[in-house]
Amino acid sequence: MNEGIRLLLANPLLTSDHDGFDLVVRNAQEIRTWFEEHCGWPLYVEKRYVLLRKTSNSKAPALTAENKPFDRRRYELLCLALAELQHTPVTTKAVLQNRVQGDETFDDVFEFLERHAILRPYEGKYLVDRELISRLTRKADKEKELMRALVDEPVVYTNQRVPKEPLEEAGFVVEQRKEGVLLVDPEGLATQERFPGDGHAETVALALLNRLPATTQELHDDVRTLSQKYRAYRETSVEELTQAAIDVLTRFGLVEQEGHTTKALPAAARYRA
Repeated sequence: MNEGIRLLLANPLLTSDHDGFDLVVRNAQEIRTWFEEHCGWPLYVEKRYVLLRKTSNSKAPALTAENKPFDRRRYELLCLALAELQHTPVTTKAVLQNRVQGDETFDDVFEFLERHAILRPYEGKYLVDRELISRLTRKADKEKELMRALVDEPVVYTNQRVPKEPLEEAGFVVEQRKEGVLLVDPEGLATQERFPGDGHAETVALALLNRLPATTQELHDDVRTLSQKYRAYRETSVEELTQAAIDVLTRFGLVEQEGHTTKALPAAARYRA
């Protein structure tokens, strides 16, 4: 059961071709009970997909196929596309792009819709799963916010009492300190992004943690030194690589920026040398 819970946290929409689909279906009742009791999230099990309808205050972004966060324009197009598709049983890429006035960013939005089984190719067109759209776009309730944040955010800064038992039942190791709580997933099933990671931005981010607090210019200087030492980092400009590293640290709740200064948050101590 615990593997199924963590798989759904990383992939709230599992289609039938996913390796973990059968595991989740076999344990659906137990998994459904866990999410409803502790997070207030309903689980829908259908022939072609399993959907965990997550509702929270999470800041985790939608991602492109290249694992890059959606920007404002892509979110706008996604909302327009979902609104349009709610009333359309069949469409084509060209028709949908025209209806939402999509620009060059539309490809990422369309790929997102197809990857999440909202659109399915059929005889040169796309069938629209309007029931799935309805479930995805229902209004969220406001209950059980702490538990939702714990399973949805990299770290939660809180002095509230944390319910450890259900989290450990789901396979998490709970690290609680006076500043807040961090969940460790030993198998890495509950997330699509890990820290530390293997990419250039992730490795640079880990190195910069030991330099904080620091101004943007100081971080540029540090990244420039790394680029001189490691040829692979020269593929990206110093400014772009620095910002990418800061973005990684921000997504994982490890830093905050005040003006031109980046400061480490308490959870950063876990990774600093």
